Amino acid sequence: MSPEAVAAMIDEASDGVAFVEDGRYTYCNRAWGDLLGRPSAAFEGRSVFDDVHPDFQGRLERWLDEHGSSSVEFSFIRADDSLAIFHLSPIRGPSRGFIARDLTWVKRFQARQVLVDRMMSVGALATGVAHEINNPLSYLLGNLNYMVEECDVIAESLGEARKRDLKESMGEAMEGAERIRAIVADLQAFARADQESLREIDVKHILEFTLNMAWISIRYRARLVKALEEVPPVLANEAVLGQAMLNLLLNAAHALPVGHASEHTIRVACRADGDKVVVEFTNSGPNIPPEVVRHVFDTFFTDTPPGIGSGLAVSIAHTVVMDMGGSITVDSEPERGTTFRVELPAHGVVDHDSSPPRRRGPARPSDTKRVLVVDDEAPLGNAFRRALRQHDVTAVTSGREAVALLTEDSDFDLIFCDLFMPDVSGMDVYAWIKNHRPGLEADIVFMTGNTFSGDGRQFLEKVSNKRLAKPFELNDLRRFVAEYVGHRDEE
Repeated sequence: MSPEAVAAMIDEASDGVAFVEDGRYTYCNRAWGDLLGRPSAAFEGRSVFDDVHPDFQGRLERWLDEHGSSSVEFSFIRADDSLAIFHLSPIRGPSRGFIARDLTWVKRFQARQVLVDRMMSVGALATGVAHEINNPLSYLLGNLNYMVEECDVIAESLGEARKRDLKESMGEAMEGAERIRAIVADLQAFARADQESLREIDVKHILEFTLNMAWISIRYRARLVKALEEVPPVLANEAVLGQAMLNLLLNAAHALPVGHASEHTIRVACRADGDKVVVEFTNSGPNIPPEVVRHVFDTFFTDTPPGIGSGLAVSIAHTVVMDMGGSITVDSEPERGTTFRVELPAHGVVDHDSSPPRRRGPARPSDTKRVLVVDDEAPLGNAFRRALRQHDVTAVTSGREAVALLTEDSDFDLIFCDLFMPDVSGMDVYAWIKNHRPGLEADIVFMTGNTFSGDGRQFLEKVSNKRLAKPFELNDLRRFVAEYVGHRDEE
């Protein structure tokens, strides 16, 4: 093959080809020019180090000095200042150079896959943790409710000061339990990433629980300023949007040093702007240099200390926002801090009546009913007995016990059954009742602190039975029983 034919073949190759001598290009084909966004003729005599990312200049110099001992991956900067990742294979012979293949989109896909895998792992962990917490929290709240109700009777023999202290301590215990319940609810929201389709999401609510999740990272770094207005909903996956908002919030927090909270602020705001929902994360830390701002959304780019960021958080947030048809920008100026601004397309109008729903008082006692409680946490059965004293409550701690009991005596008006139990699950109990005590399966109420397990979710989608989410308060339980029994009596 003639030298002219070889040169033509190289020039038409789909991979980038460059020859380098003393750190300067002597030849580049069209593909290399396309990869970096410049005509190939513009590279002749140009330093190769002008195109590589500053963090990789030393490594590239050593690699060229070693005449490309092995294939490597380097980050280059295109003509439009975007970041690209190339796989370089050495060309050995009289002329030194390399063959380049663009891995940028491959790396971005891998980064997205890392996010998916991570969120699935976190989701599985959150599901398990939520279930384990909600079980004891159910009877903790139940017993606290009971003690609060009985507090006046207990306190009759105490002086006013001790009576006041007792009520305050019970109130604080209830507040602590409610905070645990709120945290678990937030944790469960992040567990739905791979299970939830797009739906209308309240961005203000997303930001509120995201702030709860990130509070430990904020409290020692800055004072938190919230400016959260009522906004129209957006169409999104709640967990994925929550992850993006959390990433931007943590990015704002990590820009500030620990231990100087009184000197810094983090401001989180949301508002409606025409047909868009605008979210802003502002920190009062040092501004981001212009040469860094250009790359903040690039995959794996980070200017945080080692161990703080992986270079994925802001890039992932950028991808999520863009996938939703939105936009994300960054504004950073000296003395004014840094603001990440997200604009999302609105999807409908929210009800601006933010007054809390009216809560009815405890349900009136109805005729005595027989109630069966099936849950592997024995204290929960005790809480049911105390809450439903006007009814005849029987409690067992396994699905196997429930089946044995119902084999001998199935005259129950209502059955509360935990969905997930060791050995014999609530789903197994339902199947047995349907086959051996037909008709009674309609009176099963499934309890669970975890509805996100694949089998459990599919099962609940197939049956029409009522559900009672753990944890619950005694008044809610009493009202549930009264309404359910009243409805059944009317049929």
